[in-house]
Amino acid sequence: MVGIETIDLTNDGGDSALTLNLTDVLNLSETTNSLTINGDAGDTVNLNNTSNGATGAWTSTNAGGVDTYVFTSGGDVLATVLIDDSVSTAVI
Repeated sequence: MVGIETIDLTNDGGDSALTLNLTDVLNLSETTNSLTINGDAGDTVNLNNTSNGATGAWTSTNAGGVDTYVFTSGGDVLATVLIDDSVSTAVI
């Protein structure tokens, strides 16, 4: 699957869990390297620090009900994931 910019975890009728790494985000969002994840309480997103060979890590900020996670390597932003702040998120 490619060309995906948004994943909606709210429509499945239950609690959802999603685990992504840098490679997943880059492969899903082939043009913007950005992904938006909508969800609600009970949903979980795990961002794994493993990647396609790039060294770096996910860091986060929160503004306006959205947690913004960026994967940086050597000062360069390689990918961005915007996650509804009601979703439980962990960097693993």
